[in-house]
Amino acid sequence: MSETVEPFSNGVEVGLRLPVILVALAGVVLALVLIRRLGALAGLLGAAGGLLIAADQVVNIAWVLHLTAMANGDDYDADTYVTAGNAYTIADVVLVTLGVALLIGAVVAAALRKPAATAHPQQSPFPQQAPFPHPQQAPYPQPQQPLQAPPFDAR
Repeated sequence: MSETVEPFSNGVEVGLRLPVILVALAGVVLALVLIRRLGALAGLLGAAGGLLIAADQVVNIAWVLHLTAMANGDDYDADTYVTAGNAYTIADVVLVTLGVALLIGAVVAAALRKPAATAHPQQSPFPQQAPFPHPQQAPYPQPQQPLQAPPFDAR
């Protein structure tokens, strides 16, 4: 009994890569949001690396759709098909390598970052006064003198 093995459909190929694109773009946003904590260099390297990983997945989707269209076309040429596949392979390898290298650079830059000099203690942007009671009112009732028994007369 022989079963035919077929490649994934275009929908499955796109569906497999879309979560990777979304996670990479979420990483870009996270790197940019945390740029003050990570440092400018680490934040920018991380964001650029995430963008390259997302771009790689977009190229992979284009690769599948383009080669499928070429294979199903009337003017199919094996040499053109192989040349296009090789070009997509080279683009894939370059994008992934650069993306991962930038992400590694971001981790190294964040790890080697010197902590900021703390000449001033961290101050809250909010006023340091208590919200209650209002300044024009007395904050608490004044304490009363404790009750004292009259002096004892031992005559």
